[in-house]
Amino acid sequence: MSNSQSEERTHDLSRRKLLAAGAVGTAALGLSGAAKQAEAAEVGEFGPEGTIHLYMTMRVPPENRANSDALVGDFVASARTERTTLLYEWYFSEDGLTCFHLDRWENGEVGDAHVQKFGEVFADRYFALVTDVTVQMSDNATSFIREALAGLNPDYINRTASFNRFA
Repeated sequence: MSNSQSEERTHDLSRRKLLAAGAVGTAALGLSGAAKQAEAAEVGEFGPEGTIHLYMTMRVPPENRANSDALVGDFVASARTERTTLLYEWYFSEDGLTCFHLDRWENGEVGDAHVQKFGEVFADRYFALVTDVTVQMSDNATSFIREALAGLNPDYINRTASFNRFA
């Protein structure tokens, strides 16, 4: 199998995993309040230092740019309704081929709901438009988010110092 076939297979698997995450997410999000708090304590996801961050980079072939732009507009409109999605930004390189996405959620519960919704509503359409997806994710991502993004092979990053003015 060539390197590009392997990348294409991994990309396809990640699309299917995000779709599956949307399909089974309701059950996963149905944890009792005590179970949610236990998981939260384990990964430290509550409070200002518990925000979860996602950084994604992808290539958008020129022939897909108009469709990508329209879909990103839909993403932003949808995310804007999520009160505790703290940051949701999309950027393009000057040549218009590389897209950068920043996402920040107040806590794991919010991140889980956002990832579930993306899997149900958008993942299949968007991942059909892009290639060369890379993901960096804060290491306090919940097990639900980790499972949903596993096919994208995220690099989990550890916060060493920070402050924010969002609180």
